[in-house]
Amino acid sequence: MLFWLASSLSAAAQSEDSVLTREFRISPAHAQHKTMQEVVEEIEYIPLESSKKSEFSINSHVVVDNDRIMVYHFFTNGRYLLLFDSNGKLTKRVDMPKELKNNRHIFLNREKREIYISIADHKPSARVYNYDGELLLDDHTLPAGTCGKLGDSYISYQVHRYRYDKDTPYDLLYYKGKEVSGKWMHYKRDTSELLRGENDMQVRFSGKLPILSTIYNYKLHFLGEAGVDSVYRFVLPKNLSVPDDFLDNKLYIGKKYEFFKDNPAKIASFQNHYHTPNNLVFKLDHHDFYGHGVTDVIYNTITGTLVNLEFLQPDQTNDFLPFFEKDYFFNNTNIVASDGTNIYTLVAPATLIEAYRNNKANNITDKFPASLEKILKNERYTDNYVLVRIKLKPKF
Repeated sequence: MLFWLASSLSAAAQSEDSVLTREFRISPAHAQHKTMQEVVEEIEYIPLESSKKSEFSINSHVVVDNDRIMVYHFFTNGRYLLLFDSNGKLTKRVDMPKELKNNRHIFLNREKREIYISIADHKPSARVYNYDGELLLDDHTLPAGTCGKLGDSYISYQVHRYRYDKDTPYDLLYYKGKEVSGKWMHYKRDTSELLRGENDMQVRFSGKLPILSTIYNYKLHFLGEAGVDSVYRFVLPKNLSVPDDFLDNKLYIGKKYEFFKDNPAKIASFQNHYHTPNNLVFKLDHHDFYGHGVTDVIYNTITGTLVNLEFLQPDQTNDFLPFFEKDYFFNNTNIVASDGTNIYTLVAPATLIEAYRNNKANNITDKFPASLEKILKNERYTDNYVLVRIKLKPKF
């Protein structure tokens, strides 16, 4: 069944700087259920080397660039950077100084092959390493709120959580460390309240391409060195979206928590968004986590096809093995990274082993990717996570 679709250039939605805005109408309830071979061009399972030195949490930050897989673990049992090659072999572990207890943000300078470990929300500085894990700078000054690098420029923003003045309720997005709200973006909203777990803005990188999402308006902003290059605006069915005047109507100011409590099906924003050629992958985020969980979808911008990632069925393409964790209660960030060409997920060995055993018992298949032989044959439940590289088809 084809879902409700419309795509157009929206002159009315243009910003003051005439940024190109494309508008898409989608209905998540009509998202299609497809098989892997219908959507996926290539899939590769990459077991990340297992040792006491290379253990990390499912919630660690993962970034991928060409010949490097980088995982930043920042939890109570230590804070360290793990560098793997493209085959999953650990090449180096870099332990962070103990005094950097809150140090938790990682981003790349892909041109210079540099890794930044920063605490962008609280302290404008970073430790800078090269791709071999050698320390280049131990206290590099950053613009406040830095969350990434694009060429020689920093992507940074500051979110004002409280209303300073009744006539100016706003959040300002910063670029190159300077206020450029008139040139780039002036994101107006009520800032006198903060919902639990709410992110006003979120930036995700797909290779060199940063994409910024803003809450309540279902927009994805594609950023370039000169500012916003283009905007994708999604129009959702009325029963799933907030009112058009949600940010300005006094009826909702100070009462947003109550609104979502009374309307648990409403989608607050798009989160965990990544881009590959002609495809967007993102999470439809509800504030009512326990009632609705999350929904991860793939949207093909050529055909307008919307696919529910949870119901993307394994088949011969991946030997009927899982390609992401379905335990939404504990792990709700199934897509962990994109290099601009592929998307990446993490799967626990136990998930793969149990699926393989069930498949054999039901005579589905006795095949498996060669890279998983040791894990599956020897039932190594406690091995490190397996990184899954998925190349989506440009059109489906």
